[in-house]
Order: sequence, then structure tokens, then C-alpha cells
Amino acid sequence: MKRGAVVAAVVGALALSGCQTTGTGPEYVKYKPGPSLEVATVGCKAYAAQARHIVIGVGSVEAAAIGLIATLAATAAARANAFQQCMVVQGYRKNDGRTPQAAPAPAPKAVKSPARAPAKTPAKTAVRRAG
Repeated sequence: MKRGAVVAAVVGALALSGCQTTGTGPEYVKYKPGPSLEVATVGCKAYAAQARHIVIGVGSVEAAAIGLIATLAATAAARANAFQQCMVVQGYRKNDGRTPQAAPAPAPKAVKSPARAPAKTPAKTAVRRAG
């Protein structure tokens, strides 16, 4: 194996070993009104899956391999950033221990319809004719 290929393999292994999936547990807290955490997470994951970053290596097989590895790492970073920004737009921030959690919205009050009195019919008035 050529030295450049070994270096590319090591760099790729190191780059991919740092990949982390985006968590949705208590690390996100609501700070403004918006959808539930589950709805926001599903929408943001779908949005982030569309993010791509392409790096092209030209010249040799090693350069192409490095370009592929760089593309994978950059795409993972772009997706993580897109997910986080989408969650902010949806009203959630990463919980860093300092972000106060928004108070839950109060439950809607049950509206009772008032008892209706029977409709009153207007009194008939006599019409006088001039004449």
C-alpha cells in the first residue's frame, strides 16, 4: 500500500470516528412557542438530511480518496449545523445549563355555552293607514 493511501485511510478513520448522531433528548429545551419536540425533531431531521457539502480531489487516487473522506466529514458537519439551526427556528435551543426552559403553555379553558333563553318574538304593532 502506498504511503499516501495509508495517510488517507488514517485521516478518514479519524474523521469518521468523531461523527456523532444528533440527539433529541433533554439536550434541547423550548425557549419560545412552537411545535412539540417530537414534531420539531422529525421536521428538522428531514431538512438536515438534504444538506450536502462536496469536496473534489483531482489528480491521483489518493487525492480522490481524500476528497471523498472530506466530503463525508463536511456533509456530516453541514447536516448537524442544519439540524441545530432548524431546531432554533422551531423554538428549541441546546441545553447548556444556562438556557431557561419556557414555561409550559396553560391548558385551554373549557368554554361553557351560556344557557340560552327562548328567543323573544317582537311585539306586533298596529299599522295605521292614512286616509
